[in-house]
Amino acid sequence: MLNKFKKFLFLLMVFILVFTASGCYDIRELDSLYIVTGMAMDKAEQPGLIEVSVQIAKPGALGSGGGGDKKGGGGEEKATIIIDSVKRNVIEALEALRHDSSRTLFMHHNQVLIFGREQAEAGILPYLDASMRDQETRLEVMVLVADEKAKDVLNTEIKAEKYSAVGIRRMVDNKRSISKFFGIDLLTLVSKLTEETTSPLLPIIKIVEEEDLTRLSLTGMAVFKKDKMIGKITEYQLRGYSWVMGELKSGYLPVKLKQGSSVMYVKSSKNKLNTIFKPDGKPIMSMEIEGVFSVGELMGFEEMDTKQIVDELKKGAEQAIRKEIMSCFKSVQSMKADIYGFGDYINKHHPKKWKTLKPQWEELFPSLELDLKIKVEIKDTGKILQSPQMEIGRLS
Repeated sequence: MLNKFKKFLFLLMVFILVFTASGCYDIRELDSLYIVTGMAMDKAEQPGLIEVSVQIAKPGALGSGGGGDKKGGGGEEKATIIIDSVKRNVIEALEALRHDSSRTLFMHHNQVLIFGREQAEAGILPYLDASMRDQETRLEVMVLVADEKAKDVLNTEIKAEKYSAVGIRRMVDNKRSISKFFGIDLLTLVSKLTEETTSPLLPIIKIVEEEDLTRLSLTGMAVFKKDKMIGKITEYQLRGYSWVMGELKSGYLPVKLKQGSSVMYVKSSKNKLNTIFKPDGKPIMSMEIEGVFSVGELMGFEEMDTKQIVDELKKGAEQAIRKEIMSCFKSVQSMKADIYGFGDYINKHHPKKWKTLKPQWEELFPSLELDLKIKVEIKDTGKILQSPQMEIGRLS
């Protein structure tokens, strides 16, 4: 009986080895694929058409080190190529690219989806369906808006990065390490677009021309109403947005006072939102915000002791946070764009009152009151209590 059991185990192991050693049935040879690293969508010159561009990793560059392929004379050759097609929709454009190429487009490694500004202003929803439906497309792909043309952004090299699309993705990830709201993936974007009142935000990426360098920069966020870009918020206002949304993990806060100035680093933050209703039924959004900081740089404040400096910095930080928040809030109020999801919050916590507010929310939001209660703590003043400037002033 034991021998029969051993024979059965042996045959089972052979069976497993035979079928696993043969490899995955869906594996395709690399020499038959074009690895797509980035995708751009621009409004075509012809009405009703879309220009779809994809960044492809050159086969010779795959797995090689450095910033690109070496060519004769010691120069460097770009590790990617851009191919594009203009069609009525994304599927037709991608099919055209597949038919005109000697290789199959492989979308699984796509890092970013970038919309040109003109297309973002015209609407992006019709061009998201293909990316959501394609089984090879990753729903974690980051979505951005180009300040001008998306194809040009994708075609811009990033120093120290072989593939610019990968570099762009890392730029967004660095922003998201400050707050998750500084970037948005495809799945989250589509979820936001289905919400009744919340206006989505997408990072804006811009080509910056300098004397001897062309680089890319993330410059604020595009504000959407439904699926159309209607405006933008600046980097300064973006910090104000992040305080309201909470979960601010890092970042900095410049504080300017009569006695001196400081740059303070965010260590943590938390907030609490509540809705207060006036006698006429109109809501007030009441928010408590707590920020914990460390002192990164200190200038001025001569002839003041440490306690006085800390007290002044707390007051200055509270004022600075309030200004950032209100700058962003007033800006989006003028756009009638509820980027915070205040409407959804009221719907969730006060569904009966929301039934009355919902039909007029677009008209109520521009006059909505935001009541702020801000508390600042300074947990770390650094290795020194007084700046070198303060020490020299004290000794002179």
